[in-house]
Amino acid sequence: PKWDVGPGWPLHEESQAKIKCEVNDFFPYVGHKILRNDIDITTVGKSTTTPSNNVYPQKFVWEATITAGAEWHNSTIYCN
Repeated sequence: PKWDVGPGWPLHEESQAKIKCEVNDFFPYVGHKILRNDIDITTVGKSTTTPSNNVYPQKFVWEATITAGAEWHNSTIYCN
């Protein structure tokens, strides 16, 4: 997975940022889970998988807009 964090790094407290996980050229899509320090944040964002039928290659994108607070310090984010 490739992560993109905008508008840039580091995140500043109480500012909004867009976080995005992107995975290219895989098959088959069976599901996904987004974790921040072992806490499931999958429903915070929206995901798309293209093409939607089961052909190779597929592309998966999950993205969310978050407000970075103190709880985001030293966070590890996983895209599984």
